[in-house]
Amino acid sequence: MMAENNTASPVNCDIDERIANLAIPVLYFLLFFPGLLLNILAAWISLKLPERSTFTVYLKNLIAADLLMTLCIPIKAASGLQDAPMGLREFACRYSTVLFYMSMYISILLMGLISLDRFFKVVMSPRRFFLQNLTFSRALSTSVGS
Repeated sequence: MMAENNTASPVNCDIDERIANLAIPVLYFLLFFPGLLLNILAAWISLKLPERSTFTVYLKNLIAADLLMTLCIPIKAASGLQDAPMGLREFACRYSTVLFYMSMYISILLMGLISLDRFFKVVMSPRRFFLQNLTFSRALSTSVGS
Protein backbone atom coordinates (compact mmCIF):
# COMPACT_ATOMS: atom_id res chain seq x y z
CA MET A 1 0.00 0.00 0.00
CA MET A 2 1.38 3.39 -0.97
CA ALA A 3 1.39 6.31 1.45
CA GLU A 4 -0.47 9.36 0.27
CA ASN A 5 1.33 12.64 0.02
CA ASN A 6 -0.63 15.00 2.31
CA THR A 7 1.41 18.10 1.58
CA ALA A 8 -0.70 20.87 0.18
CA SER A 9 0.20 22.15 -3.22
CA PRO A 10 0.96 25.86 -3.32
CA VAL A 11 -1.99 27.98 -4.40
CA ASN A 12 -1.33 30.70 -6.91
CA CYS A 13 -2.82 33.88 -5.43
CA ASP A 14 -0.97 36.36 -7.56
CA ILE A 15 -2.93 39.46 -8.49
CA ASP A 16 -3.07 40.36 -12.14
CA GLU A 17 -1.42 43.78 -12.04
CA ARG A 18 -3.15 44.96 -15.22
CA ILE A 19 -6.57 44.50 -13.65
CA ALA A 20 -5.48 45.95 -10.30
CA ASN A 21 -3.98 49.02 -11.99
CA LEU A 22 -7.35 49.74 -13.59
CA ALA A 23 -9.78 48.51 -10.92
CA ILE A 24 -8.30 50.27 -7.90
CA PRO A 25 -8.34 53.79 -9.40
CA VAL A 26 -11.88 53.22 -10.71
CA LEU A 27 -13.00 52.13 -7.24
CA TYR A 28 -11.35 55.22 -5.74
CA PHE A 29 -13.24 57.46 -8.18
CA LEU A 30 -16.52 55.66 -7.39
CA LEU A 31 -15.85 56.13 -3.67
CA PHE A 32 -15.00 59.81 -4.07
CA PHE A 33 -18.36 61.19 -5.22
CA PRO A 34 -20.62 59.79 -2.47
CA GLY A 35 -17.87 60.44 0.08
CA LEU A 36 -17.56 64.06 -0.99
CA LEU A 37 -21.32 64.57 -0.98
CA LEU A 38 -21.73 63.10 2.50
CA ASN A 39 -18.73 65.01 3.90
CA ILE A 40 -20.00 68.31 2.52
CA LEU A 41 -23.43 67.60 4.03
CA ALA A 42 -21.86 66.75 7.39
CA ALA A 43 -19.70 69.90 7.26
CA TRP A 44 -22.71 72.07 6.43
CA ILE A 45 -24.68 70.61 9.33
CA SER A 46 -21.75 70.89 11.75
CA LEU A 47 -21.24 74.57 10.94
CA LYS A 48 -24.69 75.21 12.37
CA LEU A 49 -23.93 73.39 15.64
CA PRO A 50 -22.78 75.57 18.53
CA GLU A 51 -19.68 74.37 20.36
CA ARG A 52 -21.24 73.80 23.76
CA SER A 53 -19.71 70.41 24.45
CA THR A 54 -16.43 68.63 23.93
CA PHE A 55 -18.24 66.17 21.67
CA THR A 56 -19.11 68.88 19.13
CA VAL A 57 -15.54 70.23 19.19
CA TYR A 58 -14.10 66.79 18.43
CA LEU A 59 -16.85 66.06 15.89
CA LYS A 60 -16.24 69.27 13.92
CA ASN A 61 -12.52 68.54 13.76
CA LEU A 62 -13.24 64.96 12.72
CA ILE A 63 -15.45 66.18 9.87
CA ALA A 64 -12.73 68.59 8.72
CA ALA A 65 -10.10 65.82 8.72
CA ASP A 66 -12.43 63.47 6.83
CA LEU A 67 -13.23 66.14 4.24
CA LEU A 68 -9.53 66.78 3.70
CA MET A 69 -8.90 63.06 3.35
CA THR A 70 -11.77 62.75 0.85
CA LEU A 71 -10.35 65.57 -1.28
CA CYS A 72 -7.10 63.60 -1.64
CA ILE A 73 -8.86 60.55 -3.13
CA PRO A 74 -9.08 61.72 -6.79
CA ILE A 75 -5.39 62.66 -6.83
CA LYS A 76 -4.52 59.27 -5.40
CA ALA A 77 -6.75 57.58 -7.99
CA ALA A 78 -5.44 59.57 -10.95
CA SER A 79 -1.83 58.99 -9.97
CA GLY A 80 -2.51 55.25 -9.82
CA LEU A 81 -3.55 55.09 -13.46
CA GLN A 82 -1.00 53.55 -15.78
CA ASP A 83 -0.88 56.59 -18.10
CA ALA A 84 -0.59 59.14 -15.29
CA PRO A 85 2.04 61.84 -15.88
CA MET A 86 5.17 61.64 -13.77
CA GLY A 87 4.50 65.08 -12.29
CA LEU A 88 1.15 63.91 -10.94
CA ARG A 89 2.71 60.80 -9.46
CA GLU A 90 5.41 62.89 -7.78
CA PHE A 91 2.82 65.35 -6.42
CA ALA A 92 0.71 62.49 -5.08
CA CYS A 93 3.72 60.82 -3.51
CA ARG A 94 5.16 63.95 -1.91
CA TYR A 95 2.04 65.83 -0.85
CA SER A 96 -1.33 64.23 -1.48
CA THR A 97 -0.59 60.80 -0.05
CA VAL A 98 1.10 62.33 2.99
CA LEU A 99 -1.93 64.57 3.56
CA PHE A 100 -4.27 61.62 3.07
CA TYR A 101 -2.57 59.45 5.69
CA MET A 102 -2.06 62.33 8.14
CA SER A 103 -5.78 63.12 7.89
CA MET A 104 -6.59 59.45 8.41
CA TYR A 105 -4.46 59.26 11.57
CA ILE A 106 -5.94 62.51 12.87
CA SER A 107 -9.42 61.06 12.27
CA ILE A 108 -8.48 57.95 14.23
CA LEU A 109 -7.20 60.05 17.15
CA LEU A 110 -10.32 62.22 17.14
CA MET A 111 -12.58 59.16 17.10
CA GLY A 112 -10.67 57.91 20.12
CA LEU A 113 -11.23 61.24 21.87
CA ILE A 114 -14.95 61.09 21.03
CA SER A 115 -15.10 57.56 22.47
CA LEU A 116 -13.29 58.67 25.62
CA ASP A 117 -15.62 61.66 25.95
CA ARG A 118 -18.68 59.41 25.62
CA PHE A 119 -17.19 57.00 28.17
CA PHE A 120 -16.74 59.77 30.72
CA LYS A 121 -20.23 61.08 30.07
CA VAL A 122 -21.90 57.66 30.48
CA VAL A 123 -19.82 55.96 33.16
CA MET A 124 -18.74 58.90 35.28
CA SER A 125 -21.58 61.33 34.61
CA PRO A 126 -21.72 63.29 37.90
CA ARG A 127 -17.99 64.02 37.94
CA ARG A 128 -16.21 66.11 35.33
CA PHE A 129 -12.65 65.47 34.24
CA PHE A 130 -10.25 67.92 32.67
CA LEU A 131 -10.80 66.07 29.36
CA GLN A 132 -14.41 67.28 29.44
CA ASN A 133 -13.41 70.93 29.66
CA LEU A 134 -14.38 72.87 26.51
CA THR A 135 -11.18 74.92 26.43
CA PHE A 136 -9.06 71.83 26.94
CA SER A 137 -10.87 69.99 24.12
CA ARG A 138 -10.23 72.90 21.74
CA ALA A 139 -6.55 72.95 22.65
CA LEU A 140 -6.30 69.16 22.34
CA SER A 141 -8.02 69.20 18.94
CA THR A 142 -5.65 71.91 17.75
CA SER A 143 -2.60 69.95 18.94
CA VAL A 144 -3.85 66.75 17.31
CA GLY A 145 -4.31 68.57 14.00
CA SER A 146 -0.89 70.22 14.14
